Amino acid sequence: MAKMTRVQKIAYYKEQIAKLEAEEAADAARNNIEVGDKVVFVWGRSENRVERPGEVVAIKDDPATGRWVKVTSGEGFDAEFFTVRQSGILSNASAEARKSEAAPAEPTPADPNDPLAAE
Repeated sequence: MAKMTRVQKIAYYKEQIAKLEAEEAADAARNNIEVGDKVVFVWGRSENRVERPGEVVAIKDDPATGRWVKVTSGEGFDAEFFTVRQSGILSNASAEARKSEAAPAEPTPADPNDPLAAE
């Protein structure tokens, strides 16, 4: 691989930071599960694994096996209940909405001494 210039390094590191921040936000949303949240979870094993939307109906903290989440998927008579580990929750739209409501309306000003903030 050719040697990277400073500009290329800065762009690369900014990209890596953005990826890590996105992962951190997703982890925070998964860890902030409450009853009534709208979530997307994975169900099944290996090649039969599918993503399903659902709503959290119960949460159980088990010291031996971790946190379990009871999720209902579907509507009416065809609704199904699934018990999944917290790690099986892929996204939590309700937690993201709570986070955006709690976020300040105005962004914080950039540090004038930060060389990366000038871009």
